[in-house]
Amino acid sequence: MIAPHLDEASLESLIVTQMVEEGWSEGRAPDFDPSYALDLEHLTAFVEATQPHVAEALSLGEPALARHRFLARLQGEITKRGVVDILRDGVDHLGQHVDLYYPQPSAGNTKATKLFAANHFVITRQVHHSPSNRGDAVDLVAFVNGIPVFTFEL
Repeated sequence: MIAPHLDEASLESLIVTQMVEEGWSEGRAPDFDPSYALDLEHLTAFVEATQPHVAEALSLGEPALARHRFLARLQGEITKRGVVDILRDGVDHLGQHVDLYYPQPSAGNTKATKLFAANHFVITRQVHHSPSNRGDAVDLVAFVNGIPVFTFEL
């Protein structure tokens, strides 16, 4: 049997296909904001769906000063505490607590099951990560609720 031609693009496609089959969604590279290193579409959608009062208070749905301040705070907390800690414990900002991930629920906990289902697990190809050099891209980035958790350079 002849092995199929394998190049970077086909390997990316294979990985994305496998992850989508396991329940991840395929993301769009333009949804990534390199200024904050976040997928703003999925972060906003997650917070709006699970904590609409917080999304409104922080103006997450519009490019306002309040949103910029929250995103800058989130970026700083990720730098200081790390991704796992902010996913686990969320972020406090201007009197608002923002949950950034809901863990897998125990059996029979319907509220926790609903919240876990609201998580956005996204795999995105060719993510341009540099605000100054739009030509630089990471082959694949895995996001949890808009927050990058893994990068893949093939």
